[in-house]
Amino acid sequence: ECQICIQCYKLYLTLQISELHFNINSNIRCPNQQCPQLYQMQEYLLAIPDCEDLNDQLFHRYLQQDDSMRNCPKKGCHYYGFFPEKSCSDQFICEICQTEWKDNYNIRLNERIYLFLNNILLIKNDIFTYLYEYIMTKECPNCGIPITKNGGCMHMNCKKCLYEFCWVCKQNYSYHKKTQCVAYFYAKYGILQYNLVNFLVLFNLHNAIFNFIYELLVYIGYSIVFNILAFQFYFLLFCWRNYQISQQYTQQWIQLNLAQQKGKIFHYVYSYIHYMRNLYFYYLLFLRKFLPCIAFYAY
Repeated sequence: ECQICIQCYKLYLTLQISELHFNINSNIRCPNQQCPQLYQMQEYLLAIPDCEDLNDQLFHRYLQQDDSMRNCPKKGCHYYGFFPEKSCSDQFICEICQTEWKDNYNIRLNERIYLFLNNILLIKNDIFTYLYEYIMTKECPNCGIPITKNGGCMHMNCKKCLYEFCWVCKQNYSYHKKTQCVAYFYAKYGILQYNLVNFLVLFNLHNAIFNFIYELLVYIGYSIVFNILAFQFYFLLFCWRNYQISQQYTQQWIQLNLAQQKGKIFHYVYSYIHYMRNLYFYYLLFLRKFLPCIAFYAY
């Protein structure tokens, strides 16, 4: 058997436990590089007289990898609890610090925004630290555990479920396509915009472009207002002319009926004409009041 120092032995096991792809039930190679023998973690622990710290690390790693466990989100509280499959409420309460929270899978978008604003109001003295953690922390798309990025590339590995994903678009890295990633477009068009701005500043063209954009917006604004007023004027003029023509035909129709018809027929015709004239009047009144609003929203 290989002879190894106990301190080196413990250090080797600590490094193995902290490895990214470590599994509690997996076999671990002998610390001696020349030895191909594989051992279970339990066999290593039995060979070490004082291994409480290693047991604590293994237990903590087990809690991280178990989907039925949830840790308290409050800072300073390291309590874990079992995640019930069925419960009356989606609210969780820590038995140690009495902190209440909701699981990541049950939080809707509006609740996330409310919690974010509420946390900003509660953390007044350390708001910049909270904002930094909020921006630099994302949830694993597979298990939902918070992951903080402090450097490196966009290829992320979750220590809990070993899921590999892109930090920006959260795609599975095995099927990740850079042309579908947001980071690719940010980098591509960001470089183009940076070069364009440098070119404009170098030749002193940015002031001329800003003035051109300002004048263009003013011209568009004036054009929209003028078109709305002109459209309203000509449309009301068209309605007024048609109303006058309809009045002339109405008078002629009444005179014709007075000369030719009597009784109920004339009464029904006159009532119908009177009803249509009132309807046309209310229609013009509606256009007069609501046409500017309709034209404004249409533009």
